[in-house]
Amino acid sequence: MKKTLRSDCPIAASLDILGDRWTMLILRDMLLGGKSQFGEFATEESVATNILADRLATLVERGIIERVPDEADRRKYTPNQRLRGAWGRLLRPYRLGQDRTPHLDFEGLHRVRLGRKPVA
Repeated sequence: MKKTLRSDCPIAASLDILGDRWTMLILRDMLLGGKSQFGEFATEESVATNILADRLATLVERGIIERVPDEADRRKYTPNQRLRGAWGRLLRPYRLGQDRTPHLDFEGLHRVRLGRKPVA
C-alpha cells in the first residue's frame, strides 16, 4: 500500500519520498558503493532494520529501485533506469556539502568507507 503524499507539489512529493536521512544514504550506498543486499545497507550507518525495511519498501513501491530475486533468496535491490537517470540531480546536495566543507576529503571518504566503484 502506497503511503499518502502530503501535497500535490512536486517538491513536497520528492521530499516525502527522498527527503529523510536514511533514504539518501541508502541511495548513496547503492549507487556509489555498489551495495545491493539488505544487510549491506544496515551496517555502515547503523540504521535500524525496521527503518531500513520501510525505506527500501517505499523506494520499491514508488518505482525508484527494484527488488530482484537472487539465488539465495535474500533481499537484493538494484537501481532502475529512472534512478540512474536522476542520479546527477540527486548528487546536487552532495556537491553543495562538498563546496561548503572544503576541509573534508569527500573523494577519499568514499574510497575508504564504501570501498567499491560507483555503479555506472
